[in-house]
Amino acid sequence: MLTRFQQGLGAVALVASTLWAGEAALAADPFTVTNVIIDERADNATEAQRRALQAGQIRAARRLVERMTLPEDRAGSVGAGQVQLADPQTGLQQPASAGLPELTSEMAARLVAGYDIANERRSTTRYIAEMSVGFDRRAVRTFFESYNVPFVQAQARPILVVPVLDTGIGAVWEGPWYDAWRRETHEHALTPFIGLGSRFEDPSGPGLVGNYLETDLEADTEADADAGEATEDAEPAPLGRRVLSVAHARSANEPVLRELASLYGVDRVAVLTASEGAGSVRTGGILFDFSGDETATTQVEDLSVAGDYTALAGALVDRFETAWKRQTVVRGGDESSVQVTLLYDNILDWQALQTAVAGASLVSNARLDALSTRGAVMTLAYRGGLDQVASELRSRGARLDETEDMGWTVRRSR
Repeated sequence: MLTRFQQGLGAVALVASTLWAGEAALAADPFTVTNVIIDERADNATEAQRRALQAGQIRAARRLVERMTLPEDRAGSVGAGQVQLADPQTGLQQPASAGLPELTSEMAARLVAGYDIANERRSTTRYIAEMSVGFDRRAVRTFFESYNVPFVQAQARPILVVPVLDTGIGAVWEGPWYDAWRRETHEHALTPFIGLGSRFEDPSGPGLVGNYLETDLEADTEADADAGEATEDAEPAPLGRRVLSVAHARSANEPVLRELASLYGVDRVAVLTASEGAGSVRTGGILFDFSGDETATTQVEDLSVAGDYTALAGALVDRFETAWKRQTVVRGGDESSVQVTLLYDNILDWQALQTAVAGASLVSNARLDALSTRGAVMTLAYRGGLDQVASELRSRGARLDETEDMGWTVRRSR
């Protein structure tokens, strides 16, 4: 039985008091755009750098807009004062949108919160670098809302990619398909993808000395009498290298994939087989979902592009991202409210549920009505449909369910 908060829950009360002070940030949030290549020339080095940084901000802003909106919403489809068709998710009429204007340097600058520069090269007339641009969440929301353009900022649950290159015997831990996922950063996408081998073994883990496998050290010792010098040049062991073999990947060995998912801290794994044809590369595979009591599998439809494996990986992320946006986008409509019971076993569960609910973009307000050591009653104000809220909460590690005895409940996903 839930009771009003009384003594004995000081730690919980402290956390609750700060719950709605601000949004919880994701580890790789969608308001960051990476790998923006800039290359500009001018009469002098200073002007070349200025032009390059300006062009990079515009390019990053365009990528952010494309990430968070659908093509039909960016373009607009009605004139001012008209009303669009009913939203397919909510059934509600939505306000008119004339689409987004072409981004200018001034617009982009107002959206940018900061940026990092890497791999700089310059001459007296040229500037080349790679930018990572972070955008101000509030400014971005204001920008979209000022044009009545619906957008999606919630991320789906991340997916670990097991890349199988079809070479006859297969390749998993090497090759262009492996490199395409390991090199590229797709963790900021609305559908985050984590490349196999993009993370490394814990140096303190069993069977490791420093960042290196014991077997690697032994081999180095045999090859070089000075083991210390040999190990300095050894590479860290990719996370999961000793767990997943080519045979495991090709057969989609479920127990091994589940263990691999646990190592990477995810509950979804995509085994994607890629091959090269005449002027194109293609991929397809199976998506495993380990979040429930039973493993769920979904076929990843074949995709082919004219380009290299890096382009193929990007196209696949775009396809997943578009599907996610169509599933979660909210067009117009008033806010609704629902009373939910957050269920938890300990303070860590309670904190995790707070983070999940507080960071949900569809939840605009939450009121704490009652609190106990095992549960909390809250009233949530939300946009869109409850199925969309449930989908977003699930992507944040929480599960929204309706029960006969307690109504709507929120628990941690296991």
